[in-house]
Amino acid sequence: MFKKVDCQMEARTGIAIAVLLVGCAQPQISNETTETIAAVSPTSTPRPAPPQKNTPRRLKLRLTLDRPEDLKVKVGDEVVKGQILSERSAIRTRLMQKRNIVGHKLKQLQRPKISSLSAVEKAEVEQARFNVEQARSAISAFHADSPWTDYARSVLPISENIPLGQLQNQYLQAKGELAIAIAKLQDSQQRNKVLQHSSSQTGELTAQLQEIEENLNTMGLVHSPINGWIKSIKWVGQTNRELQIEMTVTVRSKLQVKANHPKAHHGNVHFFESRSVATTNQSKDGVREMKWYHYLAASEAFFPTNTILPFGEWCFWE
Repeated sequence: MFKKVDCQMEARTGIAIAVLLVGCAQPQISNETTETIAAVSPTSTPRPAPPQKNTPRRLKLRLTLDRPEDLKVKVGDEVVKGQILSERSAIRTRLMQKRNIVGHKLKQLQRPKISSLSAVEKAEVEQARFNVEQARSAISAFHADSPWTDYARSVLPISENIPLGQLQNQYLQAKGELAIAIAKLQDSQQRNKVLQHSSSQTGELTAQLQEIEENLNTMGLVHSPINGWIKSIKWVGQTNRELQIEMTVTVRSKLQVKANHPKAHHGNVHFFESRSVATTNQSKDGVREMKWYHYLAASEAFFPTNTILPFGEWCFWE
């Protein structure tokens, strides 16, 4: 009896120990598995995007003028990229005068091409030489066919002297025409030398004219590099006969609104060269109250912060 009970208790005890061992072993397997997964697939931290560079809100320009009238804009003007800010009229006037002089010289040097000038004269010389040879050949043929000697013709009145004299006159005329053609050819060749020199001058003047045109497009002109507003113009000084100024251009941004925009009714709207000023008024309770106004330099007017501003005025929303 006691042996049977002992056997049952030993069996139950063994089962309990086995269950405990299995329960303790399972968390170890789970921990090892978790650590292995974590080691294989670690989580990566995303890198932050590089910060974008902010566009400058204003740009300062140093301009050189010959006189105040060379400045083409004023404070408060809206400008677009490429618009002329200043134009030095004295420099441009000198350039235009030089362009007119060079252009006039080029017109004077315009002549026919050198290769075609002497072609006619050369052809005339060749034709004149051919005529002289023809006349000489005719005289030689006449002597060959005549039975008379030269001495007989000189002392006797022979009828053949008449045609011979005609041939000799033709020969002399052909030689005269040849001399004239040669003189014309020499004169043409001399003119060609002059034109060759003129041709080199034409190349130089053409290059000068091109340089003047390029200077007219760039020299003495200052263009706005951006879209924006003329915030300020300050006269810096004078060097010899040149005036130096410093101009500040406020860059146009997407935050600009029209004065009739709903946001323009609030107190944090600023205009051109505007500044906020405070005024004090005596209230009914005897307490001095302060009201804020905005001063618009473009129209020399004050606007309360809650006033609907004139239509079409531009402002900056901050």
